[in-house]
Amino acid sequence: MRFLLIGICLGILLSCSGGEKAKDRGPGDVDTDNDGWTDRYEEQIGTNPYGPDQDSDKDGIPDVLERRLGTNEHDNDSDDDGIPDGKEDPDKDGLPTWFELKTGTNPGNNGSDNEIPDGFGDQDEDGLIDFLEFAGGTDPFKADTDEDGLDDWKESNDLELDGTNPDSDGDGIKDGDDPFYTPNGCTDTDTNVRHAYNSCINATYHTLSVRYYIRRCPGEPDQVFHVIEKDVPTGQLCDESPSGPPRLEDVQ
Repeated sequence: MRFLLIGICLGILLSCSGGEKAKDRGPGDVDTDNDGWTDRYEEQIGTNPYGPDQDSDKDGIPDVLERRLGTNEHDNDSDDDGIPDGKEDPDKDGLPTWFELKTGTNPGNNGSDNEIPDGFGDQDEDGLIDFLEFAGGTDPFKADTDEDGLDDWKESNDLELDGTNPDSDGDGIKDGDDPFYTPNGCTDTDTNVRHAYNSCINATYHTLSVRYYIRRCPGEPDQVFHVIEKDVPTGQLCDESPSGPPRLEDVQ
């Protein structure tokens, strides 16, 4: 009940202030204290635009807002439900209260602007919606959470990698620099077998040096794949289709 009332109070507070979404911020907006809220927005909601706001219970909600909302600024779990006040999700949109306060959406209404559900916003514009960022543990304010050279959407959807781990397959190479990716739960083993062969590429023969690996995944048969380590054009013209390397068993 307490957080139902809080949702209503927050709705009134944010509707009066107008909220502050990333798309509404202009080049002239200033954030003096670098807290993610512009000075203009802080003046509207009553927080301090020129320095840090006190958060006595470290729940992500400044004391001044807790006093206005009716939560206890000295108790990070005002309703004793085991969830810190800032992580409560009154409107069940997958976004915690602290995040909705910061981005100007209403924690008491999962469709604050009547355009799209709040969880479908994309604060860092990486293509991965905010709801999925929280569900997957990535940072909704940072396009490449683990700083591996791949944005969170590409890791989550395209490559099925771990957006919070810069080396998803644990091979010592950052995902963005890795020539191949090992799916979760699988292991790749270097066979130490290398082979060179000629292939016609763009009407010229190339000598390709490849290394063979074996991929083992639970419940699936082993797979052999190769990685090209060197590609040397020979200058000799050709008019045939490119060819792949011979099978591992034929070169061992």
